[in-house]
Amino acid sequence: MGTRVSHVGDWLHELRDVQREWLDVQACTEPADREEAEFGIALAYEYAGLTPPRTVIWAPDPSLGGVIARALTSEKVLYQRLLWNDARAEARRITSSIYTRRAITQAQAAIRFPGRDRVEPAIRSAAVGLAFSSRTAKAPEFDDGLADSRWRIEKARADAAVAVWGQHSFWSHGTVGQRKLGLQIALDAIHAAPEDVLQAHRRRLPHYSQVRSALASARGRGDDLAELALHDALSRLHTPSAVKHLEGLMLVARSAGWWWPYEDVAVVCERPSVRRLDREGRLHAEDGPALAYPEGFSAYFWHGRVVPQWAVMEPTVARIAAEQNVEVRRCAIEALGWARFTEEAGLKLVDECPDPGNQGQRLALYSVPGKVWGTAANVLVCTNGTVDLDGRRHTFGLLVPVTVRDALGAAAWGYGLTAAEYAGLERRA
Repeated sequence: MGTRVSHVGDWLHELRDVQREWLDVQACTEPADREEAEFGIALAYEYAGLTPPRTVIWAPDPSLGGVIARALTSEKVLYQRLLWNDARAEARRITSSIYTRRAITQAQAAIRFPGRDRVEPAIRSAAVGLAFSSRTAKAPEFDDGLADSRWRIEKARADAAVAVWGQHSFWSHGTVGQRKLGLQIALDAIHAAPEDVLQAHRRRLPHYSQVRSALASARGRGDDLAELALHDALSRLHTPSAVKHLEGLMLVARSAGWWWPYEDVAVVCERPSVRRLDREGRLHAEDGPALAYPEGFSAYFWHGRVVPQWAVMEPTVARIAAEQNVEVRRCAIEALGWARFTEEAGLKLVDECPDPGNQGQRLALYSVPGKVWGTAANVLVCTNGTVDLDGRRHTFGLLVPVTVRDALGAAAWGYGLTAAEYAGLERRA
């Protein structure tokens, strides 16, 4: 029997509220609610038919949490899939037996954190789809959204975030002392014998790739927020029973950071106290760490790229010239400012002209001395075609072949066009 259309207005409001709540969960920098998180962990274990862990280890940040988790992997069974797979499958079965496939897809579009300018149309479409949904004899397949291009982009960002965390965890907690600390915490939690601890210190210290793997296993907490939000929305609208098996997982997601469930023990991270993003949702800050945790761990990011502290706080031409990583070098130059860098590094202006694809802006092609870039290079300095949220335009540099000798040709090369084709553009991004 179909659902009454008169409820569309109420559902529209409800979906908007659910989306706002889960966006807040995603961005929360409040201290973890440890009591609620541990209760949620116990619920998640019980719904999976498992005995709740007797020990919960609270890690101050994901980096040390990853070290602890990796140390436990050699001692305990990781329950990540057991907790998620069955709970998700049961929620999907209940949901898909009530809503049409189209309604589920529309609700996903509304809850999957779309761009702000697309939120209202997506939510309205979802509300209408839910209003006309009805019980069907054959449950439609639950579309997990992986075929959607936007979702693939978000998943790629999540994968990149894990890689960044893995790299930074090794930088910050990769010393022998820190890895021993993580191993010690893990073995103390499972009451390992002293002789086992000594042997583990000699032979089982986690390495970079192992810590990165542990972080990847915990990424589900962030990667699956969209699906938790979807089930939360559908449960409020029509199917409260759909989230029964997800209740514990949702409670942990609302209360703490990344976590790892093991046999008889769980590792849970605090939430960050600082989390600063650019307009595209990437970690970024120009005057301090973009990510920081209460006990002192912090990380510096430039538009999603992890960088050393100096690249943000104290960039200089000398440090830039000494940096081997090209991406870190690029970020440090942007932090210093291209105008200042071109002057202080002694870059030679080769050519400049108005930007035909960006009215009112200019293109400038510079020759970079080999001592600055490591090898002879040309760089095109240009500006974004759109204005940032603060009203300014972002200036950036693009490396181009040394064989390109004019600014217009360099801009065209970046787009795979000829100079004449680029000159005919009305506007570029």
